[in-house]
Amino acid sequence: MTQAHYLRFAIPLASAMLLAACGGGSDPAPAATPAPLPPVESPLSKPGELIIPPRTPDSVITHPNNPTPNAVVGGITVAPFVQRARESACGHYANRLFVANKKYVFSAAEGICASTTEQYVLYGATADVKLCSLTMDDMRRAPTTGCTDPALAPLMQNLVRMQGRGDTESNGATLEQIHFLPKEGVRLPFYSLAQNNYSGVENARQQVIRDAATLAAVWTGPADTRISPVNFETEMVIAVFGGNIGACGQFAIRAVRSGGGALVVEYGQETAPVGAVCTLAINTPMQLVVVDRVDAPVTFAQVSPQAVPFRTLAQSDAQTYGDKQQVVIKDAQAWAALWKRHIQAAALPEIDFSKQMVVAAFLGGKPDGSYGLAIGAVERGAGKLRVTLVESAAGRYSRSLTTTSLTNPVQFVVLERSDEPVEFVDQVSLYR
Repeated sequence: MTQAHYLRFAIPLASAMLLAACGGGSDPAPAATPAPLPPVESPLSKPGELIIPPRTPDSVITHPNNPTPNAVVGGITVAPFVQRARESACGHYANRLFVANKKYVFSAAEGICASTTEQYVLYGATADVKLCSLTMDDMRRAPTTGCTDPALAPLMQNLVRMQGRGDTESNGATLEQIHFLPKEGVRLPFYSLAQNNYSGVENARQQVIRDAATLAAVWTGPADTRISPVNFETEMVIAVFGGNIGACGQFAIRAVRSGGGALVVEYGQETAPVGAVCTLAINTPMQLVVVDRVDAPVTFAQVSPQAVPFRTLAQSDAQTYGDKQQVVIKDAQAWAALWKRHIQAAALPEIDFSKQMVVAAFLGGKPDGSYGLAIGAVERGAGKLRVTLVESAAGRYSRSLTTTSLTNPVQFVVLERSDEPVEFVDQVSLYR
């Protein structure tokens, strides 16, 4: 993608991370720890919201329609399909299941996939009956497709198109999505719908929003106007309000992941780097993000990561092919070789490796400019450095135009030298 396009979509979330290092309606509060509604202090404090006092233990929001292991959708028992989808090696950007025409199950996975990975599969009524499959490498070249009955090929092609657009009916076919919790530890892609340091909401709260009316009641302030509306048939909104907190360090949702049979939302304000100058101002920050709809309990976990400052040396969409990788460089010879191999035209930046080190991240070869990469945050904790890589990609309802040239997004940053082990984690940032 072009630099302007990349900055438009990838950097807002990356910057937030750097600084901060089904049913309907709003989910009910936990019965064991009810919390009263506070006095009306702003247009956001309205009946029906989940209000949780600040500084409480992790809160759990349950949902009345949690799927059971024997759940039936469209007359089909879905548990075996859900189990198979959870174990898929291909689902970095999306991992979805549908009942098609009330007689088949359709699986759609998109991500960093091996050339032999079946990304789209049409099953019969049981998981051991495979009717059609479509396989393509990560460069979207030479797709391999096949059906046991050639008459099913047009249906298969139609379903692939439908799931990408979020259609439920098209050309006589129907799709009914199965909303399931991903495998333990998997981070869900999300995009930021709204983020504001001055929301005016003085009480900390967290909420899961599953319909448009509740969203309109919870937030009437500015949102990302470049995007299409939230589709609550397939998506849901997670909202966090920080209450009255200091202005030193950005408040944000840091991860939405599967854990302990629930969806875990990690949020909070970073701990400023040592030596940072902070003001005495008080903020009332908030953030709303959109994720694929999941019918499972939601746990909110408050975190306070210690930010590690870093500086970008280079960031580009290199016109090269390569594998996804991350590198930590601590000597001049390795640094010169890596720079020459990937950034031939620019002069080699000087690094004092007695005090500094370089971290480089490569997204790997991509078929077009819809993908981007940024090092969103570096944090210290538990005796290690944690580097969050923010991968931007076109979401399900994206209306954006992208370039068609081969890219390999890359970023080099420099930070204070450390002998602590370095852990890399991925966070996908979708855009519309």
